[in-house]
Amino acid sequence: MMRILVVDDSPIQRKIACYCLSEFGEIIESGSLQETISLYMKSLREKKPFDFVALDYHLNDGTGQDVVIKMRNMEKAFKVEACKIVYVTASLDEEGILEHCSENEVTLMKPINAEKIIEKLKALSLPFETKK
Repeated sequence: MMRILVVDDSPIQRKIACYCLSEFGEIIESGSLQETISLYMKSLREKKPFDFVALDYHLNDGTGQDVVIKMRNMEKAFKVEACKIVYVTASLDEEGILEHCSENEVTLMKPINAEKIIEKLKALSLPFETKK
């Protein structure tokens, strides 16, 4: 089972994402950039890294890209492999977001559902299984 960090400043969107992802593993929730950075640092310190982060691209206190830059710096400091990122967005400007994506990052347009998530997990080559 995977460890998944769900980041969205909208409690409703966060709950929807958690519901869609719940069958794939343990879910930790965050509603802000600062909380996300804190949770990510804690996961690295405790040697319990996240398998992937479902990350709202537009947060109240920054962007998904801001979060990922900080995450990548922590990964370098801890000398760990880069976490997989699924940028979740309602933006029609997906191409602008895609310009910032590395090989470990993909985008997912809202509204999300299990089929879309499975497609993105496969694109990231994540070895997933359901709890069922």
